[in-house]
Amino acid sequence: MKKNILLIFFIALSGYSEAQTFASLQKKSGNNPMTVDMFKLYVRQTSVSTKYNGNYGGLTINIGLRDDNFKKWQKRMRYENPTLGDFFYGIPKAVRDVKKVVNDEQDQIKANTGSDHGHGGGFFGWMQYYVNIVAKDRLLISPGVSFGDYIYGSQTKDAYNFRQDPYGYFLTAGPSVMASYLINKKMWVDGYATYDISYLKAENGDNPYPKPTFLTVGADLYTTSKLFGGIRLNTLQDKGSNKDKSTRIDFSIGIVF
Repeated sequence: MKKNILLIFFIALSGYSEAQTFASLQKKSGNNPMTVDMFKLYVRQTSVSTKYNGNYGGLTINIGLRDDNFKKWQKRMRYENPTLGDFFYGIPKAVRDVKKVVNDEQDQIKANTGSDHGHGGGFFGWMQYYVNIVAKDRLLISPGVSFGDYIYGSQTKDAYNFRQDPYGYFLTAGPSVMASYLINKKMWVDGYATYDISYLKAENGDNPYPKPTFLTVGADLYTTSKLFGGIRLNTLQDKGSNKDKSTRIDFSIGIVF
């Protein structure tokens, strides 16, 4: 009798363990959302804190791409261009200011604390490629590479009335790593870290200032019901004497399809 009970217990346990794998994730359609769903549509609250120009932020809408696999040595990918959402954030204020100018209400135009500062992507956006080197039932570890571009600038002027470095358009590349953990049969989380090193700056000048680096850490929670949420922290690392500081935090919520 005891042997039968133990046998039933182990059979039930093996069935539970089998259900708790990346391969067993399933939508209502029967497809695996991790490997099928690629397009992300989301609203985002962005907050930027700076050393010289004050803090600012706003609500934006953006899109992104993801490509996931859960077997060993298979690739994974992430892409987005935050400039798209940042661009739409600035439109409402610009429209309000134009109306006030037309109505001769310039004195009512409020200063935009973020107008003298930029911290975001450039023309190409941010992309990461990964490879699964550890592929367990509930855990994936995937190192990779990151590359893209940044537009960064503090409009603070130095003693010679020049824009203070680091300032400009930067092409970047660097190492990245992502780890995924299956919480249950309906949810999993991706945690990641990226270190983007600037290797090219537009208009570097005769007396080049050390190029900055950008450190990113974040996490995204995904579900089998298409919903997802995420948080990302991106910080500027000033390698020069000005010791500029800027931190960008993005909170996102949306759907994957």
